[in-house]
Amino acid sequence: MGRIKIHKQNTKAQIHSVQSKSLFIWLVNQTQHRFGVASEEAKLIAEKAEYLMSHQWKLLTGNRFFYPLSVGKENHLKRARSEHKQQNTCLTAFAYEDLEIHLNLGLKAMQNSRIFRLIEESYAQNTLPSARDLCLLTHTTAKSIRERLIPLWNQGIRLPVQGMARKYRNFHQFRSTYVLEHYFSGTSIHELQSFLSFSDALWHRWQRDFLQVLGYLQQSEQPGHISSLTGIPLETISEYSNLLQQVQGLSSFESFSTAYQECAVSSSFTSETTDPDTQFIDDLELNHNCKIQNVS
Repeated sequence: MGRIKIHKQNTKAQIHSVQSKSLFIWLVNQTQHRFGVASEEAKLIAEKAEYLMSHQWKLLTGNRFFYPLSVGKENHLKRARSEHKQQNTCLTAFAYEDLEIHLNLGLKAMQNSRIFRLIEESYAQNTLPSARDLCLLTHTTAKSIRERLIPLWNQGIRLPVQGMARKYRNFHQFRSTYVLEHYFSGTSIHELQSFLSFSDALWHRWQRDFLQVLGYLQQSEQPGHISSLTGIPLETISEYSNLLQQVQGLSSFESFSTAYQECAVSSSFTSETTDPDTQFIDDLELNHNCKIQNVS
């Protein structure tokens, strides 16, 4: 028993050591110490800033790389790799949230999170990884990957892999939509995290995206226009729109929308700009009471 306890303590110590050297913690420290922001709000701002840098500025901050994958979201024909059209796809090898998942949910959950993220990032860029690609990128066997994905496929969660069996292709929703739907139905976030291996930071991002779509839908904006303003894929917007019809009237949804009403009323809902820098600055001013001065 003592050896197990010592192993867990060593694992936690190693995780905390790596966390302290991450870009996310640097952003938290800069926000907290230079601008006097409270710890929890500094983490929220750092989440948004890191997302801006990696996904909107497209910066390769040491944890992202390009890898050739087969083009096409419905590309399930079993042919030689050389016969498939290839496209360089930007993927995330590791992220700060991996450490959080490893610390709170364990090693297997962290491995699952990486597999799911690679598939979702590929899908967003109109490419699909094969089982061979996932084996290479995650150092996991094909059998193990299938065992991790099949429970989610059976729930209709959109995590396609090139060449997968037809019986598993009945996709209904992304992980984000599934989590929001079951959250509003009363399922605890901890239970959903154990099943779908996502971090608190990713849960916050899904909430913000849903609130953005909700705000625009309330203004009768068209899905294509919402996508161009927010960068959220059309398929996700369509799923959120359908979800909104299902959960309206539920007490849990009303409590959620009331609690986050201030976040929903951001410049993103009133501004026509698609510039991510402007949207980020407006969000800091409206939702975090930061006064940004123009520097000429």
